[in-house]
Amino acid sequence: MNDPDNERVIDRIDRKLGRAWSRIGGTLFALIGLAMLASALGSGDIAGHWPLLIGAAVMFALARLAFRSRLALSELLDDGPPGLRGR
Repeated sequence: MNDPDNERVIDRIDRKLGRAWSRIGGTLFALIGLAMLASALGSGDIAGHWPLLIGAAVMFALARLAFRSRLALSELLDDGPPGLRGR
């Protein structure tokens, strides 16, 4: 394998690891959202637990964003904003 082939393989592995990392994070956010929602709905008074409902909605929104992420792992763990890798 020559150098461009190695670079493509590394980029492909990097994207797959980033996607797996995002799926793990999305799953955790969804599980936390489900736990918050079950806690709010399990109590008799839903009106008294509105912060849990808002928290569950935020967790579900974060899970949706994480599941839709297609960034590579090096872009997820970088200090700067994503998409500026070549600059």
